[in-house]
Amino acid sequence: MKNTTACPICQTENPFYLSKCENCNTFLKDKVSNIDLWPTFGKLIESPVQAFTQIIRSEHKNFIFPILLFASIKFFIDSIFLLMFLENEEIVFGGFVLNTLIIFAGLITLVALFSLLLKYTTPIVNTKTRFKDNVAILSYSLILHAIALCILFPIELVLFGSYIFSTNPSPFAIKETMAYIMAGFELLIVLWSFSMVVAGLFTQTRNLLFSLGIAVLFNLAIFYLLFLSGKFI
Repeated sequence: MKNTTACPICQTENPFYLSKCENCNTFLKDKVSNIDLWPTFGKLIESPVQAFTQIIRSEHKNFIFPILLFASIKFFIDSIFLLMFLENEEIVFGGFVLNTLIIFAGLITLVALFSLLLKYTTPIVNTKTRFKDNVAILSYSLILHAIALCILFPIELVLFGSYIFSTNPSPFAIKETMAYIMAGFELLIVLWSFSMVVAGLFTQTRNLLFSLGIAVLFNLAIFYLLFLSGKFI
């Protein structure tokens, strides 16, 4: 399905992201100057397609770097859990700032690479996209990880204290029920974030299969980034 907007005056088919007709400069939709963070976050939960539509049409893609930074901190914490699970041994880590910056740089690189990939592959599904829109979609799809850092992780610290990063005893040995509940919430965040990527790409392309494929590749790339960063802890 072609995701375009027909001009009401000249009937020219315009790319979805344009607010003015390429042919006659007729306004096709209301102009959005900036992204309001909290209203947008609420809309992402309530109606992701509408929220991503507003993000795509926004002239200034603000809050991208803070979202990626907070998500990187959460990913650093997740990389510790991932390494503990894979190695099944006590992890001694340091260099919090350095490790977070490494993941931050890696995450920015991933977002940029996938944004370029989308720019040059979406014509396959009859859609024209812009690099900055792709960056905004992929970045805002990670906002749940940033929120989890501010809400979920402090709760885990209160529940398990310093044993949150321990395997002897592990949080599951200290408070088994709460540990499984928290693990369930962590899994929910991952799946929800995945669905956000799909929703954002679907908003642009109207092609569910293409959106699912790119979302899988993007999340696998993030998982691999966490795996690699765990080796430097």
